[in-house]
Amino acid sequence: MSVTTTRRTIPALTASLLALLLAAVLLPLSAAAPAGAAACNTATGPYQRQVEAHLKLPVDGRSSLSDCRAIQRWQGVFGISPTGYAGPQTYAAVKRLQLWATRTAQCGGHAAQGRAVCVDLTSQAMWLVEGGKRTWGPYLIRSGRDGYETRTTAGRGPECRTASSRGPRNYCRVYWKDIDHVSGQYGSPMPYSMFWDQGQAFHISDRYLFEEPGSHGCVHVPARAIKVLWEKVPVGTMVFVYGRKPGT
Repeated sequence: MSVTTTRRTIPALTASLLALLLAAVLLPLSAAAPAGAAACNTATGPYQRQVEAHLKLPVDGRSSLSDCRAIQRWQGVFGISPTGYAGPQTYAAVKRLQLWATRTAQCGGHAAQGRAVCVDLTSQAMWLVEGGKRTWGPYLIRSGRDGYETRTTAGRGPECRTASSRGPRNYCRVYWKDIDHVSGQYGSPMPYSMFWDQGQAFHISDRYLFEEPGSHGCVHVPARAIKVLWEKVPVGTMVFVYGRKPGT
Protein backbone atom coordinates (compact mmCIF):
# COMPACT_ATOMS: atom_id res chain seq x y z
CA MET A 1 0.00 0.00 0.00
CA SER A 2 2.77 2.41 0.86
CA VAL A 3 4.42 1.81 -2.49
CA THR A 4 1.18 2.50 -4.35
CA THR A 5 0.63 5.73 -2.39
CA THR A 6 4.15 6.94 -3.14
CA ARG A 7 3.69 6.33 -6.85
CA ARG A 8 0.52 8.41 -6.87
CA THR A 9 1.85 11.37 -4.84
CA ILE A 10 5.14 11.88 -6.68
CA PRO A 11 3.43 13.03 -9.92
CA ALA A 12 1.17 15.30 -7.87
CA LEU A 13 4.12 16.87 -6.08
CA THR A 14 6.00 17.25 -9.35
CA ALA A 15 3.05 19.04 -10.97
CA SER A 16 2.73 21.39 -7.99
CA LEU A 17 6.44 22.18 -8.08
CA LEU A 18 6.31 22.91 -11.80
CA ALA A 19 3.36 25.23 -11.28
CA LEU A 20 5.24 27.18 -8.62
CA LEU A 21 8.34 27.47 -10.79
CA LEU A 22 6.29 28.63 -13.77
CA ALA A 23 4.58 31.29 -11.66
CA ALA A 24 7.96 32.49 -10.40
CA VAL A 25 9.14 32.96 -13.99
CA LEU A 26 5.99 34.58 -15.35
CA LEU A 27 5.36 37.04 -12.52
CA PRO A 28 8.45 39.23 -13.19
CA LEU A 29 7.68 39.15 -16.90
CA SER A 30 4.16 40.42 -16.34
CA ALA A 31 5.52 43.31 -14.25
CA ALA A 32 8.20 44.24 -16.77
CA ALA A 33 8.11 47.31 -19.03
CA PRO A 34 6.03 47.01 -22.22
CA ALA A 35 7.72 45.29 -25.16
CA GLY A 36 9.97 47.67 -27.05
CA ALA A 37 10.44 50.07 -24.13
CA ALA A 38 14.08 50.88 -23.40
CA ALA A 39 15.43 50.07 -19.98
CA CYS A 40 15.22 53.01 -17.59
CA ASN A 41 18.03 53.90 -15.20
CA THR A 42 16.17 54.99 -12.07
CA ALA A 43 19.33 55.95 -10.16
CA THR A 44 19.29 59.55 -8.94
CA GLY A 45 21.58 61.59 -11.18
CA PRO A 46 23.92 64.40 -10.12
CA TYR A 47 21.66 66.94 -11.88
CA GLN A 48 18.34 65.45 -10.82
CA ARG A 49 16.87 68.66 -9.39
CA GLN A 50 17.92 70.80 -12.35
CA VAL A 51 16.48 68.39 -14.89
CA GLU A 52 13.27 67.91 -12.89
CA ALA A 53 12.80 71.68 -12.77
CA HIS A 54 13.39 72.10 -16.51
CA LEU A 55 10.91 69.34 -17.34
CA LYS A 56 8.41 70.73 -14.81
CA LEU A 57 8.43 67.52 -12.78
CA PRO A 58 8.02 67.48 -8.99
CA VAL A 59 11.40 68.75 -7.77
CA ASP A 60 12.56 66.51 -4.94
CA GLY A 61 16.03 65.53 -6.13
CA ARG A 62 15.14 61.83 -6.05
CA SER A 63 14.57 59.75 -9.15
CA SER A 64 11.46 57.62 -9.52
CA LEU A 65 10.22 55.44 -12.35
CA SER A 66 7.86 58.20 -13.52
CA ASP A 67 10.72 60.75 -13.44
CA CYS A 68 12.92 58.33 -15.33
CA ARG A 69 10.35 57.75 -18.06
CA ALA A 70 9.74 61.50 -18.48
CA ILE A 71 13.48 62.20 -18.74
CA GLN A 72 13.87 59.27 -21.11
CA ARG A 73 11.21 60.66 -23.47
CA TRP A 74 12.81 64.12 -23.37
CA GLN A 75 16.25 62.67 -24.10
CA GLY A 76 14.85 60.85 -27.14
CA VAL A 77 13.50 64.10 -28.58
CA PHE A 78 16.85 65.87 -28.27
CA GLY A 79 19.13 63.15 -29.58
CA ILE A 80 20.50 62.01 -26.21
CA SER A 81 20.89 58.32 -25.38
CA PRO A 82 17.51 57.66 -23.69
CA THR A 83 18.54 56.20 -20.33
CA GLY A 84 16.36 58.37 -18.09
CA TYR A 85 19.42 59.31 -16.03
CA ALA A 86 19.94 62.99 -15.14
CA GLY A 87 23.65 63.00 -15.91
CA PRO A 88 26.14 65.60 -17.22
CA GLN A 89 25.14 65.29 -20.88
CA THR A 90 21.45 65.72 -20.14
CA TYR A 91 22.15 68.75 -17.98
CA ALA A 92 24.41 70.21 -20.70
CA ALA A 93 21.46 69.94 -23.10
CA VAL A 94 19.21 71.67 -20.54
CA LYS A 95 21.71 74.53 -20.28
CA ARG A 96 21.87 74.86 -24.06
CA LEU A 97 18.11 75.23 -24.23
CA GLN A 98 18.09 77.73 -21.39
CA LEU A 99 20.69 79.79 -23.28
CA TRP A 100 18.70 79.44 -26.50
CA ALA A 101 15.65 80.94 -24.79
CA THR A 102 17.59 84.17 -24.21
CA ARG A 103 18.72 84.48 -27.86
CA THR A 104 15.67 83.77 -30.02
CA ALA A 105 14.82 87.42 -30.71
CA GLN A 106 17.95 87.75 -32.81
CA CYS A 107 16.35 85.56 -35.46
CA GLY A 108 12.67 86.31 -34.87
CA GLY A 109 13.18 90.01 -35.47
CA HIS A 110 14.95 89.44 -38.77
CA ALA A 111 12.42 86.87 -39.98
CA ALA A 112 9.39 89.11 -39.78
CA GLN A 113 8.32 88.11 -43.26
CA GLY A 114 7.97 84.56 -44.57
CA ARG A 115 9.36 81.29 -43.25
CA ALA A 116 12.94 80.91 -42.12
CA VAL A 117 15.20 78.34 -40.51
CA CYS A 118 17.02 79.87 -37.53
CA VAL A 119 20.35 78.44 -36.36
CA ASP A 120 22.04 79.80 -33.24
CA LEU A 121 25.60 78.50 -33.14
CA THR A 122 26.15 79.79 -29.60
CA SER A 123 23.43 77.66 -28.02
CA GLN A 124 23.72 74.97 -30.74
CA ALA A 125 20.00 75.03 -31.47
CA MET A 126 17.74 75.44 -34.49
CA TRP A 127 14.06 76.17 -35.04
CA LEU A 128 11.59 77.54 -37.60
CA VAL A 129 9.87 80.91 -37.60
CA GLU A 130 7.11 82.26 -39.77
CA GLY A 131 5.95 85.84 -39.67
CA GLY A 132 8.39 86.44 -36.81
CA LYS A 133 6.88 83.67 -34.61
CA ARG A 134 8.37 80.28 -33.78
CA THR A 135 6.43 77.44 -35.41
CA TRP A 136 8.72 74.43 -34.82
CA GLY A 137 11.58 73.50 -32.50
CA PRO A 138 13.93 74.13 -30.90
CA TYR A 139 16.11 71.12 -31.56
CA LEU A 140 19.75 70.80 -30.57
CA ILE A 141 22.30 70.54 -33.35
CA ARG A 142 26.01 69.91 -34.01
CA SER A 143 27.75 72.55 -36.14
CA GLY A 144 31.23 73.04 -37.57
CA ARG A 145 34.39 72.51 -35.51
CA ASP A 146 37.28 74.93 -35.17
CA GLY A 147 38.74 75.50 -38.64
CA TYR A 148 35.52 74.26 -40.30
CA GLU A 149 33.08 76.71 -38.78
CA THR A 150 29.51 76.83 -40.04
CA ARG A 151 29.29 80.14 -41.87
CA THR A 152 26.97 82.79 -40.50
CA THR A 153 24.59 84.55 -42.90
CA ALA A 154 24.12 88.00 -41.32
CA GLY A 155 24.94 90.72 -43.81
CA ARG A 156 25.95 88.31 -46.58
CA GLY A 157 22.66 87.23 -48.16
CA PRO A 158 23.50 88.63 -51.64
CA GLU A 159 26.98 87.06 -51.33
CA CYS A 160 26.07 83.49 -50.33
CA ARG A 161 28.52 81.20 -52.10
CA THR A 162 26.04 79.54 -54.45
CA ALA A 163 24.21 81.87 -56.81
CA SER A 164 20.88 80.12 -56.34
CA SER A 165 21.23 80.33 -52.53
CA ARG A 166 21.50 84.13 -52.39
CA GLY A 167 18.73 85.84 -50.50
CA PRO A 168 17.87 89.05 -48.67
CA ARG A 169 20.51 90.87 -46.63
CA ASN A 170 20.74 88.43 -43.70
CA TYR A 171 19.73 85.18 -45.36
CA CYS A 172 20.93 82.44 -47.63
CA ARG A 173 18.30 80.16 -49.15
CA VAL A 174 17.93 76.40 -49.36
CA TYR A 175 18.84 75.76 -53.00
CA TRP A 176 19.06 71.94 -53.22
CA LYS A 177 17.67 68.92 -51.37
CA ASP A 178 18.97 65.36 -51.70
CA ILE A 179 17.49 62.68 -49.46
CA ASP A 180 20.25 60.12 -50.16
CA HIS A 181 23.26 62.39 -50.50
CA VAL A 182 26.81 61.10 -49.98
CA SER A 183 29.66 63.57 -49.42
CA GLY A 184 31.91 63.75 -52.46
CA GLN A 185 34.73 65.10 -50.28
CA TYR A 186 34.55 62.78 -47.27
CA GLY A 187 32.61 59.80 -48.65
CA SER A 188 30.22 59.83 -45.69
CA PRO A 189 26.43 59.51 -45.96
CA MET A 190 24.42 62.73 -45.50
CA PRO A 191 20.75 61.62 -45.45
CA TYR A 192 18.08 64.30 -45.85
CA SER A 193 20.57 66.93 -47.01
CA MET A 194 19.24 70.47 -47.43
CA PHE A 195 21.97 72.75 -48.82
CA TRP A 196 21.92 76.49 -48.22
CA ASP A 197 25.47 77.84 -48.74
CA GLN A 198 27.67 75.93 -51.16
CA GLY A 199 28.66 72.67 -49.38
CA GLN A 200 26.97 73.44 -46.07
CA ALA A 201 23.72 71.61 -45.36
CA PHE A 202 21.34 70.35 -42.71
CA HIS A 203 21.42 66.54 -42.50
CA ILE A 204 21.50 63.48 -40.25
CA SER A 205 24.98 62.36 -39.26
CA ASP A 206 26.34 58.91 -38.47
CA ARG A 207 28.27 60.60 -35.66
CA TYR A 208 26.74 61.09 -32.23
CA LEU A 209 25.07 64.50 -32.03
CA PHE A 210 26.99 65.57 -28.90
CA GLU A 211 30.37 64.25 -30.03
CA GLU A 212 33.06 66.90 -30.13
CA PRO A 213 34.74 68.70 -31.74
CA GLY A 214 31.97 69.11 -34.34
CA SER A 215 31.20 68.72 -38.05
CA HIS A 216 33.10 69.88 -41.13
CA GLY A 217 30.72 72.81 -41.49
CA CYS A 218 27.30 71.20 -41.91
CA VAL A 219 24.59 71.33 -39.28
CA HIS A 220 23.79 67.87 -37.91
CA VAL A 221 20.16 67.44 -36.90
CA PRO A 222 18.59 64.69 -34.73
CA ALA A 223 16.99 61.89 -36.75
CA ARG A 224 13.68 62.50 -34.97
CA ALA A 225 13.62 66.10 -36.19
CA ILE A 226 15.12 65.92 -39.67
CA LYS A 227 12.15 64.22 -41.37
CA VAL A 228 9.77 66.91 -40.17
CA LEU A 229 12.26 69.60 -41.18
CA TRP A 230 12.51 68.02 -44.63
CA GLU A 231 8.76 68.40 -45.12
CA LYS A 232 8.61 71.95 -43.76
CA VAL A 233 11.59 73.37 -45.68
CA PRO A 234 11.11 73.49 -49.46
CA VAL A 235 13.76 74.81 -51.82
CA GLY A 236 13.83 78.60 -51.50
CA THR A 237 13.32 78.69 -47.71
CA MET A 238 15.44 81.36 -46.00
CA VAL A 239 18.18 80.36 -43.56
CA PHE A 240 19.56 82.68 -40.87
CA VAL A 241 22.71 81.49 -39.07
CA TYR A 242 24.22 83.55 -36.27
CA GLY A 243 26.34 83.31 -33.14
CA ARG A 244 29.52 81.33 -32.58
CA LYS A 245 30.00 77.70 -31.55
CA PRO A 246 31.86 77.45 -28.23
CA GLY A 247 35.49 76.51 -28.84
CA THR A 248 35.72 78.02 -32.31
